[in-house]
Amino acid sequence: MERPAAENGYWHRVNPGRPGPSKLHIATQALFRLIKEEQSYHKELKQQKQRVERLKADFTNGVNIDENSEYIIRQETRTATSQKSMERRRAAEIIMCAPALPLHEKIKEGMRSVQEELAYADDPTPVEELENAKKALDLGREVLGLPPINADDF
Repeated sequence: MERPAAENGYWHRVNPGRPGPSKLHIATQALFRLIKEEQSYHKELKQQKQRVERLKADFTNGVNIDENSEYIIRQETRTATSQKSMERRRAAEIIMCAPALPLHEKIKEGMRSVQEELAYADDPTPVEELENAKKALDLGREVLGLPPINADDF
């Protein structure tokens, strides 16, 4: 017995009897991924700067000095300053297979997508999905340095 084409997909094999994820869910998860990437970048950059400061302090205090200490400090400083542009460009090209856009632009685009899906969401949209979308929008605005959304906007 042959199944209809819609039931042959991976989702239907793994989750029989359940509909696939909604467009709102997909847009929200994509926005969360972009926000997580931005937060991860800032965390890594902070750690790199702390490492450079620690190396400089060790060098001035005479701890762990060898003939390459100045070179290592210069390389670590260069890595910390160039990491920003390099990581964003590489991540965009790998993930999106498209020309690199600044991550903030992608977050703005993701926020627009979530807002559109919220506007056109079906009436029986689960409350949890709506709350996740609102949380993603709030986090996106926080990352971009925008003021929080009023509850009246929804």
